[in-house]
Amino acid sequence: PVLVSYGQQHAGINQTGLTLAAALGTHVLATADGQVVFADEGLRHYGRMVLIQHADGYLSAYGNNSRLFVKKGQRV
Repeated sequence: PVLVSYGQQHAGINQTGLTLAAALGTHVLATADGQVVFADEGLRHYGRMVLIQHADGYLSAYGNNSRLFVKKGQRV
């Protein structure tokens, strides 16, 4: 389910994407083909996070994962 929609305020910040909920263990798939530009735990409030750069210039973010199955530089 959608927790916070695009454009909504959440924690004083305008959302520039969607915040979705998923059950523990749910596999996360990329929205489109791209290259992993970040796969680590270094960003506060996002836990284990993956950032994917897509050919159209968009960047997709996947935070608070229980495990990471990709590495920086990998094509997905």
